[in-house]
Amino acid sequence: MRRLALLSLVPATLALTAPALRPRARGQLLRSSPDDDEAPPEINEDFRDFRARLIARTKGEGLTEAGDEKAVAEGWAYETPLLEAGCLLLGGTEQDFGFGLRQQYFHKCVLLLTQHDEFFTRGVIVNRPSRRTVRGWTVWCGGDVEEGGVFAPHGGSSSDRPPALECLSTVKIEGAASCTEVNKDLYTTSFDDANKALERGYEKSDFMCLCGYAGWAPKQLDGEVERSSWHVASVDGGTLVKDLLARDDDEDLPVDDGLGTWAQLMRRLGKDPAPSGFEFDDEMLRAWIAARLDAPKVDVSALADAARRKQREETYLESILDDNGEVTPGVVFTCQALAPAADFLLERQFLHKSVVQVIAVQQDTVIMCCLNRPTSRR
Repeated sequence: MRRLALLSLVPATLALTAPALRPRARGQLLRSSPDDDEAPPEINEDFRDFRARLIARTKGEGLTEAGDEKAVAEGWAYETPLLEAGCLLLGGTEQDFGFGLRQQYFHKCVLLLTQHDEFFTRGVIVNRPSRRTVRGWTVWCGGDVEEGGVFAPHGGSSSDRPPALECLSTVKIEGAASCTEVNKDLYTTSFDDANKALERGYEKSDFMCLCGYAGWAPKQLDGEVERSSWHVASVDGGTLVKDLLARDDDEDLPVDDGLGTWAQLMRRLGKDPAPSGFEFDDEMLRAWIAARLDAPKVDVSALADAARRKQREETYLESILDDNGEVTPGVVFTCQALAPAADFLLERQFLHKSVVQVIAVQQDTVIMCCLNRPTSRR
């Protein structure tokens, strides 16, 4: 009986508070025909604004109509259990694994879902700016799928496939078939349509050009959310992307690591913006950004690094080739005998300071094994 009595109060409470949620300055949220009481209500306000107001009310953040307007104008953000196109995924802090040793770009990332349906889920990371360029555009790292080798270390391509390029725009491109709204004042469009828009007078500063994306099979992302791999948030995406695009890039400083954007959003969700235990992952992310997202430099330091890499390659070859220039089975050598010892910092870490033996040579394939990597597995 107590539960029924409590539930019966809910409609009365909503009836009292709902009218105050309708801002007079922008018109009523629901508008009905004065001549027909049976006419369905017409929604003339972004539903995300209305939902943000409701969330703010439940938290006691906006107790006045003016407070509601201020919350929307500043750009809303709140945690949500709903996965949908336009929502944000914030890299989680509660999962049982980290991204320190692999896929460092996912660590504390801010990822916008642009597609979420029964067939496929697609999203792009929006806090990974780079200094790499493609066809005259400075690109952001949107993910590891179809990045086309644009973010290969030392500026070299590691893929024969062209990169998947798309743009987020903070303005609607009239007449562009690919222009689709994914969030309030935020649209996704094809790279070709973005270039055509520039020819028609649109500003390049309104676009974020992304290379690569992240993808999930049906229900795959739902499972990751259930395992606390992500924090799901509904955020005013247009305001967020405008702020990101407006930031200056000082080429004398390292590329922005995006950690500040992640922390700011976590704070707005009421979560810890600086959780402990992620110092290693933070540093590995910065190392990945320095190797993959910074523009390759042609200076004395870069030439010296190239010379060291060449010297290491020649040393390795000399250690495994016999007098006839062929690989000799049984030869043992060590990896990274020369400084700097960072070749295997971001990937294939098992080769760092390893002792390797050639055990077989089969046509163009050399089979080797590490001798100093014992495990506890049986």
